[in-house]
Amino acid sequence: MKILIVDDSELIRQRLVDLIQEFEEIKNVALAGNAEEAYTSCSEVYPDVIILDIHLPGENGIKILEKIRKKNTIVKIIILTNFPYPQYRKKCMELGADYFVDKTNEFSSVSNILKKIYETRSHDYKTLN
Repeated sequence: MKILIVDDSELIRQRLVDLIQEFEEIKNVALAGNAEEAYTSCSEVYPDVIILDIHLPGENGIKILEKIRKKNTIVKIIILTNFPYPQYRKKCMELGADYFVDKTNEFSSVSNILKKIYETRSHDYKTLN
């Protein structure tokens, strides 16, 4: 799997990289701190999973989600935010987010989500062959 982490906090990006290191299935991790870097990484890396913050400099994560989802319906998108308000959750899910995670209270659940995504993709791949 290839992962793109989009968060303006270097500390959060590093915590996610540390969390992801336990997965031998993850072959590539790209990092972006803003919308421009996110779009560039999407077109260069073709990630299987995007971990996306809502609050970013310039264009916010909700707009990024909307633009990415219009071009790519297959990529799994995990919204990871410090703004877990119901209206944001609703909007993100309507725009095609697969998961909505509160950074403060659910950060460690990202690991379980990635395992679930990998297992589902593995099962789907085996079924096709």
